[in-house]
Amino acid sequence: MKVSFNDCFTRLTLLNAIAPAELKDDARLASRIILMRVGYQKAVGEFQEAMQKVAESLNEAPAEGAEPMTEEQKEAAFAEARKSKAAETVEVPRAKMDAETFASLTAAVGLEGFRELPTGDGSGKVDNAVFLSWVAEAMVE
Repeated sequence: MKVSFNDCFTRLTLLNAIAPAELKDDARLASRIILMRVGYQKAVGEFQEAMQKVAESLNEAPAEGAEPMTEEQKEAAFAEARKSKAAETVEVPRAKMDAETFASLTAAVGLEGFRELPTGDGSGKVDNAVFLSWVAEAMVE
């Protein structure tokens, strides 16, 4: 299935918020979550490699006779490249989970309690029921 790199980051964040202890009693569920993580990790790695190449190209010496870019121009060019790349789609195997897997995940996580998820300003607490609704919206077919 093709998804944007932005979606890959979001989905990987959600999958990484599932604690190994929550999966220990269900080997099938654990293997499904691990396989999904691997697919999204690979896509995120591709994105990071592409951004590394952009950064390297921006730091290369300018062509003969060309004006060197200022730091502000480099930052703007990098931000534009990042925004453009993040919107691109990439093929991610096992990108979705079926309803049965989601039911197993819901049973493992439970609707009570909360979990920590990273946010732009650190980490925030999210109710498990809300977390599961985000997983359902992002990944359940």
